[in-house]
Amino acid sequence: MSVVTAEGKVKMFVRKFMKEHFPDHFYYSPMGGAFGKAGMPDHIYLINGILVCIEIKADKGKLSALQEQTLKQLSKRGALCAVVYGKDEAKMLRIKEAILKERQKRTEHVAASTV
Repeated sequence: MSVVTAEGKVKMFVRKFMKEHFPDHFYYSPMGGAFGKAGMPDHIYLINGILVCIEIKADKGKLSALQEQTLKQLSKRGALCAVVYGKDEAKMLRIKEAILKERQKRTEHVAASTV
């Protein structure tokens, strides 16, 4: 029987939320440890062309300097990035709202550029 860590429980919470609210998304969870790239976010989603990167921490978890730097670089290049601490429903709703707002912005841009 495997034991799920506090962070593992938060990862399951985030995954379930994203499946419920964005069922047609693409999902990738980079491998951690010696075989993965240090600093990469725990969850990476592609939702209608919008790259969403989420770093997940247990309630008292702390973001490393490398994780913070990676999220800043991804954000600078157009990704929506967030850090979720614990099973924070309000934070997930803000992430959802940011995704929907970005989707709307892109839809309006396409409509404005269509001849």
